[in-house]
Amino acid sequence: MTDRYLNHLDDLENSKPAAFQSQYSNEIQNILNTIQNRPQFNTDDVFKSDLYTTMREQAIQNGQKSMRDTMGAAQAATGGYGSTYAQAAGQQAYDNAISNFNNTTLDIYDRVYNNYLQEGQELYNKLNMYNNQDSIDYNRYRDNVSDYYNDLNYYAGRYDSSWNQDMTTYQQDQAMQQWAENYAYQKTQDALAQQNWQTQFDYQKEQDALAQQNWQTQFDYQKEQDAKQLALAYSKARSSGGSGSSKKTKSSYTSDDLVNFAKDLLNEKDDRGGRLSKSYYVNDATGVKSILQQYLGVDSDTAAKAVSAAQKDSKNKIDNSYTYRKPR
Repeated sequence: MTDRYLNHLDDLENSKPAAFQSQYSNEIQNILNTIQNRPQFNTDDVFKSDLYTTMREQAIQNGQKSMRDTMGAAQAATGGYGSTYAQAAGQQAYDNAISNFNNTTLDIYDRVYNNYLQEGQELYNKLNMYNNQDSIDYNRYRDNVSDYYNDLNYYAGRYDSSWNQDMTTYQQDQAMQQWAENYAYQKTQDALAQQNWQTQFDYQKEQDALAQQNWQTQFDYQKEQDAKQLALAYSKARSSGGSGSSKKTKSSYTSDDLVNFAKDLLNEKDDRGGRLSKSYYVNDATGVKSILQQYLGVDSDTAAKAVSAAQKDSKNKIDNSYTYRKPR
């Protein structure tokens, strides 16, 4: 639609009306020149006019005829003889004819002058006629020019309106396309971020599991070392007790020694009855039994009996309360 308006607008701009050309400019100018160059009315022109000349010649001819007729009549009255009377009568008839002509001179003047005025009026009438026709042509030309500019303004307005609509639609399409591209890009980035997060999460989970595994290994190792040191310290303390000189062997531990040692382990006491100063751990019944077997060299039944007896006198009466925990 916009291209159609543009093409029509181009056609209009290429068909602009030319400047007005009068068809009667030459005629109008010629009449004006005639009016401007026309001489003023002159009285002498009356005597030079065809009307005056014709009427004067006719008056002379009429006078001569009257003179001849009068002289002929006078001669007939005198028996055919010429006489002074006949000549005088003939001359009188001629003079009367000329006098009558002279009396019409003013009438001839008026007629010649009116004819002069009439000719001038005819020039003005022709000038008015050409001017009127020229004005009609010019008004038609102005109507055509006005119609041309009305059409030009109309199609220019339609083109601008259509162009603005096309531009608005184009901008909306561009904005929608950009939004769709941004949405697709953001969706891709979100998916990538989610994937990266999941990868990082899985990696961190794996690292946490590995750290937990390493901690558990370290914990078990430290627990074993602490229990070993505690057992050795307790063994030395018991073997050096009494006389202060002889040392007890693994087989020389009495049942009371084993019960007291198990009780100290269960209650987190050192060999002097105080709290353990190192990073020792609370041991459950099974753990204490294992320590008695591993580090004091007693058999399974003896260790089990010692732990059972220690539990009866311990402030912690329930097995599952003796759980491992991290070092303090």
